[in-house]
Amino acid sequence: MVQGTKTHAVRTVGLDQETSQLLRAHWATAVEVGLAAGAPPTPDHFVFQRRPGTEQPMPPDRISQAGGASAQDAGVKARLHDLRHLQASLLLDAREAMTTVAARLGHCDTSKTLKVYGHLMPGGDTRAAGIVGSAFARPAKRDALERS
Repeated sequence: MVQGTKTHAVRTVGLDQETSQLLRAHWATAVEVGLAAGAPPTPDHFVFQRRPGTEQPMPPDRISQAGGASAQDAGVKARLHDLRHLQASLLLDAREAMTTVAARLGHCDTSKTLKVYGHLMPGGDTRAAGIVGSAFARPAKRDALERS
């Protein structure tokens, strides 16, 4: 059974080039397996299918299990869901806009994102003080230059 999101929203999330290529390669493999089974997938099928040639998606818990197994094989102790937190951490560390981070995570507003990930933004007050201080310092520096 296919279920919607908690908020019943439809959203699009951009992918980087390498991830897009990996998904295309996975789709090509699914097409090969489907052809061999006599039921190739069509463009309206899910990328991760329950079984080749069906319109049913792979259950989320099965995808999580596969992700966990892949991580374990790579020597990493992590769940697939941890990638969600990693994404938020990387974006906030890179000072990406809170609205962008919230949208990628599927949060309906930034307050949820701030509540969960706000602690990942240390030094914000120090940066803010520098910005405000610089704005006030500019006219004074101009005046000093004009007097000399």
